[in-house]
Amino acid sequence: MLGIGIYGNRSVAPRVDADELSRALITITSPKNHAGKRLREGAQELQKEMKKYRGRELAADKILELSEKNKFSKDVGKDPR
Repeated sequence: MLGIGIYGNRSVAPRVDADELSRALITITSPKNHAGKRLREGAQELQKEMKKYRGRELAADKILELSEKNKFSKDVGKDPR
């Protein structure tokens, strides 16, 4: 996990609960909230890293990484039915 996300409406998804969503938004946007600060810092670090890549390059790197670790599923491309 990247550690840069927060559930905005965990208890009612895919619907929206105003109280739950507002608490999530306050967590993310409040400069005094330590959890929000960590999330924002993590997102900023990811942003810096992603600016180094274009989409195709990132995908190719990930495919290479997975192939080196032999983490490909034998079911890729098969009909799930």
